[in-house]
Amino acid sequence: HGGPRDTYTIMDAESSDPIVRMKAANVARICETKFDELTTEVPEQAQKLRKVLAGMVMERYVSDVCSTMRVVAVGAGTKIVSEPALANAKGEVLVDCHAEILCRRAFLRYLYAHLEACVAGGESAILERRKGYRDKYCPRNGISFHLYISTNPCGDAAVFRDERDAHSNRASRGKARVKVDAGMGGPLASNYQEDDRLVAMSCSDKVARWNYLGVQGTLLSVFLEPIYLESVTIGNDFHYEHIYRALYKRLVGTEARRPYSLHCPTLNTVDTVQFPERSAGTPDYAVNWTEGDEKIEMIKCATGKNRDETVLSRICKKELFRRYLKLKEDSIPPPLASKRKKLNDKGKYGTSAFSYSQAKAEAREHKEAKRVFNESFRERCGSAWLSNAERKDLNSFFIED
Repeated sequence: HGGPRDTYTIMDAESSDPIVRMKAANVARICETKFDELTTEVPEQAQKLRKVLAGMVMERYVSDVCSTMRVVAVGAGTKIVSEPALANAKGEVLVDCHAEILCRRAFLRYLYAHLEACVAGGESAILERRKGYRDKYCPRNGISFHLYISTNPCGDAAVFRDERDAHSNRASRGKARVKVDAGMGGPLASNYQEDDRLVAMSCSDKVARWNYLGVQGTLLSVFLEPIYLESVTIGNDFHYEHIYRALYKRLVGTEARRPYSLHCPTLNTVDTVQFPERSAGTPDYAVNWTEGDEKIEMIKCATGKNRDETVLSRICKKELFRRYLKLKEDSIPPPLASKRKKLNDKGKYGTSAFSYSQAKAEAREHKEAKRVFNESFRERCGSAWLSNAERKDLNSFFIED
């Protein structure tokens, strides 16, 4: 290995098990190492914060047999907020502070930074717009992304990690599960379909949806082709049968909606990395970091906001929406050029004329693919996808002048 501590060089070969395991070990090692580096300023919090850790790794092939890996996003956390925290939220509250979800939101900032470079007339090291390729950006050849999670994602992948679990539980394998009221994932989603309480779908369900819709999300689908995970590496409590079912198998048969279709990332565990001790308690804070940030951002789980509540979280909906609107404004022409008629009198998107929910509705391809996925999910996983999308306090907000 050479270079910075978060960069490792891998000599690749045929897809043999030793090579796959070596890659998985490197993904885990560089994510754990990056977390150690990022938390040196908060040593009293470090062990608690790493209760569950997630990292996104970018791999770049520099030749047919050699690649480099870098950590580009990190998240750590185990809670969702309580209902009172959502009063007058206006896109400023992080509802789901589980590690995988924070990591993916931090990864969105990484994608925004590269798209902004492209739109400004520069060049991105990871994205390109291919001629005749629907006029959207996509990862360059040789670029792929790997997700690391220090333990099974909550929900279906985690509930049945013991092969000896009772036969009476087997009927609920593959079922949708939720996180409820500041807790971790576990209860069956079908029990909450008529419930008004705030819930979030489990991380198993969310990662499974990324395997169909991509990790770029709705807004960035306006600019990007779907970006799918190349691999998912689990640090502890790995059981292939349950991970495979939770993240992929239970959704086999979901109809493709071009360019969206169900993908199965390589599923790995790690048996060569010595992991730091995990906290037995549940941390009161969560963290996120994106490549280019000087330090981690601390999120208070009780509020879903930055520890300094006078500052908006850099990964909250409002901040990401602000970047989306600026990207739309600066795109000449934007990928959806016909939407330029939505420009307001000042010649730009945003302000009081254009809400977050309206922006998401513009992404029609993604919206249709999500509809297809949700129908399949209901049929195969025993519950509708429980979404907070209809809550005006969470999604019908605007960016002020």
